[in-house]
Amino acid sequence: MHSLINAENAHPATLKPVIHIHISPIIFNRGIQTFRRMFGLLCLAYFSPLAAGDFAARGIITLSQPAGTRIIQYSVAVSGRQWLIEYKEGDSLGACGCDGESIYSYIDDPNVKTLNGESIVFTNGVRTIPMAASIEGGSVPLHANTFVKLIWLAFASADYMTRNPEWQPIPPWVNPMVQPEAFIYGTKLEFLSNSNSLPRRITWVAKNKLIKIASTNTLLGVEPDPVRERNILTLNRFYDGFLGGDFYVIKQTHYAATPLPQTYSLTRYLLKGGILEKFEGNSVEIGPCTRTNFIPAIPGVGLSIVDHRFKSNGIDYIAYNFTRESWPATSDPQLRDILLSKSVGKPMLPYKFAKVRNPYLTLLLFLLASFPLLIIITRRLTTRSKKPGASLSN
Repeated sequence: MHSLINAENAHPATLKPVIHIHISPIIFNRGIQTFRRMFGLLCLAYFSPLAAGDFAARGIITLSQPAGTRIIQYSVAVSGRQWLIEYKEGDSLGACGCDGESIYSYIDDPNVKTLNGESIVFTNGVRTIPMAASIEGGSVPLHANTFVKLIWLAFASADYMTRNPEWQPIPPWVNPMVQPEAFIYGTKLEFLSNSNSLPRRITWVAKNKLIKIASTNTLLGVEPDPVRERNILTLNRFYDGFLGGDFYVIKQTHYAATPLPQTYSLTRYLLKGGILEKFEGNSVEIGPCTRTNFIPAIPGVGLSIVDHRFKSNGIDYIAYNFTRESWPATSDPQLRDILLSKSVGKPMLPYKFAKVRNPYLTLLLFLLASFPLLIIITRRLTTRSKKPGASLSN
């Protein structure tokens, strides 16, 4: 395994030369911006194969809030559209990884409750309650915590932004399923170089026309949720021109001719001005990506999963407890059972994977199938009772 190199020593002069394309920066013209990014990427891929975006980094994020300061240690590995982020904060640790098609994550935090409200329990030093986890489709983490989305934006977003040049990044601090604030901002983007789609700077500025339609965005949840409804009702607190936040690469470095962030920040602002909170990231080491598997390994205690891959037809997610060794595929028949169960209106409860099918679902399907037969039998009995009988004579 190659050792990581210190980011401070990664001087561009010592690295493989790369073709630089000098084009006057036009940040707000989407057509010119797209051309520059795509043309530069093709040149970079042709002249410098090592700069394709495979790398690993390790660093620290400092979160400053009115309540105090938090320190998060992280590592990130990137290979094209695959990536894995692992992190630790105090007693909490977690992982969030993407195989190019879906995102799998879990968090081991004594303060996080499971689907049925259980607190974390240890027996003789061994955890006995599954870890909270989630699965979502695609390669953009929408349901992860803020600092995971920040790390993804800083290091792993280039592939998605290259393939979707018109995409406007959702602010990392919001959950788009319950917070329509995610859709009120217009974005202004700058990139680390003409041939690299990692962002140098992003600003999120509220627009009146977006505020008015934010509550209709299809990424919002559709199931009844008092938190989402309250957030929709309070959208009018935002105003045109409000700077919600900004991401900024303060200092960049290079690895294999690829520009990467060395120090970066995410700042959120108050509606009345001033800073709400600030994330400051620092890359300690950068080196080659040696991973071949980017999906987090499932802990031995199992997982309590919220699965967003089935969002459609009035359903936001399905939930279940899971104890197998590999993450479940969407084709898993037991996931289909859970989805059908929720589709017919059965209350969602933690579902533990087992070989036995859900007996309540089986009974319900039997009753539904029997209903037409009961109607036919009832009609025949009614018809017989109405037939004129033989008259009795004395």
